[in-house]
Amino acid sequence: MGSRAPSGGNDAMFATAVQGAERGNALPFLAVPSGAECTGPAFKPNEQTVFIAVQHPGEGGIFEAPLSRWPDYADDRPPRPGIAATWRVASGNPRIGS
Repeated sequence: MGSRAPSGGNDAMFATAVQGAERGNALPFLAVPSGAECTGPAFKPNEQTVFIAVQHPGEGGIFEAPLSRWPDYADDRPPRPGIAATWRVASGNPRIGS
């Protein structure tokens, strides 16, 4: 998290098991638009929701043809930074990354 992938790839946030057979196995669970950086994660106290900042989406493109139009995806709007949230909806352990 926090560094952009080369060649316009997507940055992501990963969950890593800290115990059990999957200990140390990192799995992506949140990706941001091309050119953007995933920063400043903050969890709700119940650890079921994480908020992240999406910085400089579409960076590396030009105004007329950015790599992304996040968050509006409208042809007449430039990409803009913002805050996003994701939460766990699966049954079982409700903690993100579990």
